[in-house]
Amino acid sequence: MPIDSYAPCPGGTGKKIKFCCPDLIGDLEQLDRLVEGDQISAALDQVKRLEEKQPGRPCLLATRTKLELATKQFAAAAERYGKKRVILEDPITGSLPYKRVLIGAAVLASKLKGLTEAKEAVGLLLPNANGVVVTFFALQSIARVPAMLNYTAGPSAIVTACRTAKVRTVLTSRAFVEKGRLEPLIEALEKEFKIVWLEDVRASVSTRDKLRGVLRAGRQRGKAQADEPGAILFTSGSEGVPMGVVLSHRNIQANCAQTAARIDFGP
Repeated sequence: MPIDSYAPCPGGTGKKIKFCCPDLIGDLEQLDRLVEGDQISAALDQVKRLEEKQPGRPCLLATRTKLELATKQFAAAAERYGKKRVILEDPITGSLPYKRVLIGAAVLASKLKGLTEAKEAVGLLLPNANGVVVTFFALQSIARVPAMLNYTAGPSAIVTACRTAKVRTVLTSRAFVEKGRLEPLIEALEKEFKIVWLEDVRASVSTRDKLRGVLRAGRQRGKAQADEPGAILFTSGSEGVPMGVVLSHRNIQANCAQTAARIDFGP
């Protein structure tokens, strides 16, 4: 689709594209075509090459940051390293390659979209296993904000954390609650928040849902800006009530870049 030259510059200059970066309209249209074709990795490489030639251009910086939202970055990594490469493993569900994570997130996102609202903070009460990663990316792909709840903090602290983040819905698992003996926590949460059991969501998935997941895998289906909340973490509350720490999408990508600068990650 052609770029509207009278639209505001994505770099936030306050000017229209026609008067801010008319020389980049063709390049921006090419980037849009790559994104529409799910060629996220190629789009990122292209915008980085443009930045090398023309450093400091706000529209290019904004475009790159938008491409580097977590879901798109994850899809780009799958494209770069191969969708069959295993990236997650736990002793219960086994190993998951990029492809299964992307499809699983797409299927789950379709179900969660009808249970939550755009930009809503959604509590995640799950163990550190494959499922929490798939659920995290499912929420981010539809512009929901995962609020990472620490199940060891106790009912009072977790209820306070949910209030702080204005959580209305908590996603969790019956198997996890039973094994962790977290029934008292669920009883406390149910008084104020809606509990959604992932087993029930999984049971509602049809063959059509799975086929749609294959087609939508890796796509960002909700609009999110780089400086909008990407996730919410919480302090331990050891010195009082838990405090919410909001990380923007830009913060998350900056943290990834800082870590990658010191540690030689594999794919």
